[in-house]
Parts: sequence; structure tokens; C-alpha cells
Amino acid sequence: MIKEFKDLIDNLKFSFYKVLLTSWEIIAFYKSGNKGISKNT
Repeated sequence: MIKEFKDLIDNLKFSFYKVLLTSWEIIAFYKSGNKGISKNT
């Protein structure tokens, strides 16, 4: 029971970090994209 609960927590943490990293990459890409657009215009 406790082991299953620990596995669930680990999976949630992993999912959270994955979402965090993905959103950080999207934000960084969006920011660099905006810089590129402003340079071109």
C-alpha cells in the first residue's frame, strides 16, 4: 500500500517536472521568436 502510494507520488513529480520543462521550453522559444520577429521588422 505505502509502496504504491510512493510510486504514485513519484509519477506525479515526474509529470510535474515534465510539464514544467516543456512550458519553460515553450516560453524560451516564444521569447526568442519574438526577438527574431522584432529584429526583422
